[in-house]
Amino acid sequence: MVRLELPRGEVILEASGGRIRVLPMPDSVCPLHICSQTGWIERPGELIACVPNKLVITIEGGKKPPSDALDGVTPGVRLFDRLRMIHINF
Repeated sequence: MVRLELPRGEVILEASGGRIRVLPMPDSVCPLHICSQTGWIERPGELIACVPNKLVITIEGGKKPPSDALDGVTPGVRLFDRLRMIHINF
């Protein structure tokens, strides 16, 4: 398990068997619980997003994206202020 301190509080990630999920958290940390209700992700391209905490978790793998591909942390392309992107490569 990985504990992350984010803008609204602590988020706990569980990784097992080549997959990852966000564990349920209090309403004060994530009011709609969409990130924890997403459940396990394991295939390249799948993601978990927690907008209140500015967190995006993606699974990478397979074919490498082109060097000019854009994501939330590409300079000049800011989706959120201080967006935290975690890329998992199993």
